[in-house]
Amino acid sequence: MKLCRIYRTVASFSLDTARPRPRRVERHLQQCPECRQQLEAERALHERLIAEADGERLPVPPFLDARILAHLRTPATAGCAPSHPRLRRVRWAPAVACAALLVGGLWLLRPPTPAPQPPVVEVIAPPPEAPVFEMASLGLTTRRDLRSLSTTFEQPLEGELQLAVNDARQAAVSLAECLLPEAAAQALLGRAERR
Repeated sequence: MKLCRIYRTVASFSLDTARPRPRRVERHLQQCPECRQQLEAERALHERLIAEADGERLPVPPFLDARILAHLRTPATAGCAPSHPRLRRVRWAPAVACAALLVGGLWLLRPPTPAPQPPVVEVIAPPPEAPVFEMASLGLTTRRDLRSLSTTFEQPLEGELQLAVNDARQAAVSLAECLLPEAAAQALLGRAERR
């Protein structure tokens, strides 16, 4: 049968782990004499190995568990023998060589430094006298007049700000469609539409 190899592997595994064999494997073993013979040979070998191993077992030394726990509690380097100082230097040699090559390469790739320029001396003239405006000269006599003038100045700025926000939103949508996977882009565009 073509599946004999699989059934033999499963039967051998169940023999090694002492787990019960599946019913399907049991049925196959009843029908296939070759697989049954091989399983019996493996079972005999298994029992012989266990019997011989029992005679080889050594008694557990006293306080073994305490020694194991003490070893686990100590730092990992405490049980290691110190290495020779030359070997420590040799271990770092490749890393130091790579770092030196990297620094040297970056130094060679740096832009050339320009020649020093003589300092430029600027003569700063005192600022001209700023004209003094009085609110009355602008026709602003009350707070309401000042507020209406500031609203008049703010309206074009608000329009420009709204245009800039719309442009930024369109750029973000375009980038999302081009760069993100389709599901992520749809999720991002859905969130943008809700706002």
